[in-house]
Amino acid sequence: MGIRCRCGFEIIPVRRSRAVIQTDGTLKEHYGDIFVPRRREQKPDTQRHWEKCYFGAKNSGRTFTQAEAWFFQQHRYWPPENLPLMPREPADRWRKVTEVSREDLYR
Repeated sequence: MGIRCRCGFEIIPVRRSRAVIQTDGTLKEHYGDIFVPRRREQKPDTQRHWEKCYFGAKNSGRTFTQAEAWFFQQHRYWPPENLPLMPREPADRWRKVTEVSREDLYR
């Protein structure tokens, strides 16, 4: 069963699946997430590195997602999502850093 709206419409969740080729050449259907979750870490200098990426993205008109990718490119791990200067709302990650007010960021 899915989620039912007040108007009566029912949203049925989609089950993600894909075909995986086995070493013997047979196909096997696999269920679950297709992508491996990002490895997020908190190291002693993570906050300082994130601040550099944040202000660099702010000065160059980039989005939070681009700032995170820049962080990963430099340090080979993803910063935690609740660091100061990270957006609280997941939808804000796709917005430009200059478009999100400081009140909507973690402190």
